[in-house]
Amino acid sequence: MNHIASALAEGKKLKIVKMNSTKHKFSNRIINEQKSNIWEEILQLSAKCGALNLALGFPDFAPPKHIRNALEHVTNQSNHMIHHYTRTLGHPRLVKILAKLYSRELQQTLDPMKNVVTTIGAYEAMYAAFQALVNPGDEVILLEPCYEPYKVVAGLAGATVRYVPLIPKQGSNESDDWTYDIETLRGAFNNKTKAIVVNNPMNPLGKVFTRKELQEIADLCVQHDVLCFSDEVYEWLIYGKRQLVRMATLNGMADRTITMGSAGKTFSVTGWKIGWAVGPAHLISAMHLFHHLAIRGTPSVLQEALAMAFETEESRLGNPDCYFTLLSKQMEQKRDEMSTYLKDAGLQPITPGGGYFILANISSIDTEDGIDLGSQEAYDSQFVKWAIKEKKLTFIPLSIFYSEEHRHFGDKFVRICFAKGFPDFAPSDHVVQALEEVATYSDHMIHHYTRAAGHKRLVKVLSKVYCRLLERNIDPMTDIMTSTGAYDALYTTFQALVCPGDEAKPCYEPYMEMVRLAGASVNYVPLIPKTGSTNSDDWAFDLVTLESTFSAKTKAIVVNTPMNPLGKVFNKDELQVIADLCVKYDTLCIADDVYQWLIYGKRKHIYMATLDGMAERTIHIGSAGKTFSATGWKTGWAVGPAHLINALQCFHHLSIRGGPSVLQEAVAIAFEKEEQRLESEDSYFKVLSAEMESKRDQLIKCLRQAALNPVIPGGGYFIVADISKLETSINSEESNGEAFDIKFVKWAIKEKKLTVIPLSIFYCQEHRNLGDKYVRICFAKTEETLKRAENVLKNWELK
Repeated sequence: MNHIASALAEGKKLKIVKMNSTKHKFSNRIINEQKSNIWEEILQLSAKCGALNLALGFPDFAPPKHIRNALEHVTNQSNHMIHHYTRTLGHPRLVKILAKLYSRELQQTLDPMKNVVTTIGAYEAMYAAFQALVNPGDEVILLEPCYEPYKVVAGLAGATVRYVPLIPKQGSNESDDWTYDIETLRGAFNNKTKAIVVNNPMNPLGKVFTRKELQEIADLCVQHDVLCFSDEVYEWLIYGKRQLVRMATLNGMADRTITMGSAGKTFSVTGWKIGWAVGPAHLISAMHLFHHLAIRGTPSVLQEALAMAFETEESRLGNPDCYFTLLSKQMEQKRDEMSTYLKDAGLQPITPGGGYFILANISSIDTEDGIDLGSQEAYDSQFVKWAIKEKKLTFIPLSIFYSEEHRHFGDKFVRICFAKGFPDFAPSDHVVQALEEVATYSDHMIHHYTRAAGHKRLVKVLSKVYCRLLERNIDPMTDIMTSTGAYDALYTTFQALVCPGDEAKPCYEPYMEMVRLAGASVNYVPLIPKTGSTNSDDWAFDLVTLESTFSAKTKAIVVNTPMNPLGKVFNKDELQVIADLCVKYDTLCIADDVYQWLIYGKRKHIYMATLDGMAERTIHIGSAGKTFSATGWKTGWAVGPAHLINALQCFHHLSIRGGPSVLQEAVAIAFEKEEQRLESEDSYFKVLSAEMESKRDQLIKCLRQAALNPVIPGGGYFIVADISKLETSINSEESNGEAFDIKFVKWAIKEKKLTVIPLSIFYCQEHRNLGDKYVRICFAKTEETLKRAENVLKNWELK
């Protein structure tokens, strides 16, 4: 047991971190969202008072058995590659069935690879659409009452919002009778209008738009050349004789409409957090690019299970036993039951035509002086707080779904949810078993939304592990945020803390993209190899060069140790130099530690936050993919001081709004097992490190035999190999100025059927010459794959 574990065992208190700097606040893009949040206020009050929650829009009933069986089947299948990365833009099996389904629904022929992208829930689909297609200064039209996050994602894109309210017909109790004024709608369109969001069926109202209404919107879109973001997550929840009219099927709309859907609403598995967008290739390609830059993929196992479920439903679409048909009937019954309860209580329900929610007019309820008519607070907000305290019921005030200008239209209504009350090598065995265990839980709530900032069971065990690693107290609720992979954690960190005009210092190629997306400028500091060295330890930064890149504008430095692509494990002296500069210039450190358990030989992983002055300014990024060899699970995390993690939690809530519950639960189970044996020889982390070191050495031997001079990595998945001895033969080819390593890679693919990565792409243009005699090779492969590589390399000769 190490000294940290001993301290914990003895009940000693570890250090608590406080930040004295005023430099590191929320980034400008999210600072306005720091204001008071009525949702949070209501939910905290509800929990405190023990009220029945009819506010949030998720079912409390089980998903269909065949979708739970699908997840269980995926965990048990012999092809362990399903636990690893899949196609970034959408798992092939899933996009193929989505293309088949939506080709039928949208009356188009859709290419699964060009017309579909899968996302972290429909929420990320909407965020990605705004980020990919809307520019600062563009205008966007929202129909009110609107799902509140639309305003947020529009604001994050820098757009100006024009609001068009739906006005209820006097005395009506049907959502169908809430309509826009056509002249007001026309007046909202102009030459700056980039997009309109149409949510059909509509949250919170439950309105299902008629063909006539949608055609009016479509005609204006065509006239003004405007995009339509069609949020159809409740597409299968249509009640009575109403029909869902797909916006993309109307004249002129196929080439300007992005249709968004949700596994959560489709299969009653809100906690799976899988969404999608379907549309024309020229629009989806923009979303493809942004999704790749910002999130880089969606969990493989859940996409595979979802594809299986869709295949089952697609074969029985339109039949009475189709889940979509059954769910709609059951939900309509629930709607009618809730409507009766509300009427009996003196509330006047507005009958929805679709979706999860019903509105109720509260103006006739006697609150026994529970509402102050002279208060600045909206009537419905006061009513909701009164209902929580006095009646132990939680609703959502409708006025929050309106702009300030139109808030009076909603302040006598509340929203109520009626979706309640009916029934390349394999990861470690215990990790797969954890997912299998979760898939077979009798508690079906694990398939629904969890805490947005991180599943409680997971953040608790992460806090326990990192308390030991970082030698300080870690509060699971304030010092940790879980994410959809480490990539998402990094993107979130840059967006939450880095402002346009700031400077940052990245190295791993995707860091450059993230810095640019945050609007910051990049300073590059190359690691220079010692002449004749064959060890990653001997690649080092020049201290004068490093210090010269720091200034008052420097917001952050990214430190990746072990380092991708080089495999360098920074030693304590090197990290202390960086730490001293961070303290001197009041700079944050984003410590990408995804390969933290893959350290070879006698090297030690030094956690940046353990160095003097760094605990208050360091965010550590981790990955379940690298930790448990389950890259396709796409679960990551960020650990740091509360004042920084608070900003990350805020941005992540605004942009992605949580990760898959089932995978976080499974990762938590796996971590709980490892935390108990962290210092033992049978710890998976130690076993994996030893196994990977053996694979590294096996590949090094093959590379040397092939005259590819390997640079021995101290950690991670990759070996960098010097290819300079092969330069003469390849240089005889025409290159048009192409770097030598890129030419080599293309030659190796064509002539040797071996794919590696050119190292020069990991450098900025100025320093690209430092890497153009090397390639990156992954040794995290099965014995079979390594044997095939050995056979390819045995007779390595250039033609």
